[in-house]
Amino acid sequence: MDINYAILSLFAMYGMISLFINIYKMIGRKKYFVENANIVLLVNNQEQNIERMIREAMESRFVRNIAINGSFVVVDMDSKDETLKLLKKLENQFPLMEVCSFDERECVFFKE
Repeated sequence: MDINYAILSLFAMYGMISLFINIYKMIGRKKYFVENANIVLLVNNQEQNIERMIREAMESRFVRNIAINGSFVVVDMDSKDETLKLLKKLENQFPLMEVCSFDERECVFFKE
């Protein structure tokens, strides 16, 4: 009976080690792939920060991988400063990004 317990324990330890090795391998790859996902960023009066925020987002591997298969939409929530103007300029630099004004905010829900 002790030999059966020892064999069972060895198989259990082997299974646990295999599980941890596979989890470690999966974490090491860190590939993000999401089919048809959308990232929506709502902004309001962010003239001072918007360019840095968008550039950092577009440099992010996570955002780029999602935006390739879906979209990265930035909706200006009726800013009173120059946020929308800066977003339109950035939209020309980043083809994966789509900018909607407050009046066009339905673009998040209705894609053609």
